[in-house]
Amino acid sequence: FAGPKYSLLRPEFSEIREASLNRRSSSELRKILITMGGVDPLNTSGEILRILQNCNLSSDTEITIALGSNAPWISSLMELATQSRFSTSVKVNVSNMAKLMCDADLAIGAGGGTSWERCAVGLPTLMVAIAQNQLGSVEALTKAGAVISLGEIGTLDQTLPASINQLNETDVLREMSFRAAQVTDGTGCEQTVQAMD
Repeated sequence: FAGPKYSLLRPEFSEIREASLNRRSSSELRKILITMGGVDPLNTSGEILRILQNCNLSSDTEITIALGSNAPWISSLMELATQSRFSTSVKVNVSNMAKLMCDADLAIGAGGGTSWERCAVGLPTLMVAIAQNQLGSVEALTKAGAVISLGEIGTLDQTLPASINQLNETDVLREMSFRAAQVTDGTGCEQTVQAMD
């Protein structure tokens, strides 16, 4: 039972999967979800929000940043959100991550456990490894076509705008969603329990 197919995800992700995949028939890029882990120790969320201000995005783009209550950058992120040229909200300790992912057209996220949650709902992702142990998943998901790697944090000024431009090309988001959805369907827990019976 190794591999992402058997990722042990909460049932909310498999339950919302069909609705999430159905809404990805268009390639619109209007809603962006930033998830850089609960703590985001390097404030990568703030760096991404700063860079997005100068990216080729529609003025009606909506940005949501999700992080945990132990993140040290909450106040500064909220301040940045008020200065953003986009409608931007900062959500702390969310209990509806599956719904946030379903509603988003794109995630910009770290390479941790939420990678498999995003795949389960077919959410296209620009991914950055914020820790050494995330390099493998970033590489594997990039190879699978489920994500676009943004490389190291220090290169975001170059890679993020270039990747946003790439996503504005026809069908790129739709293709990434399809590839992501092939990685896991979010029923790893159920499959594991059935096998143990």
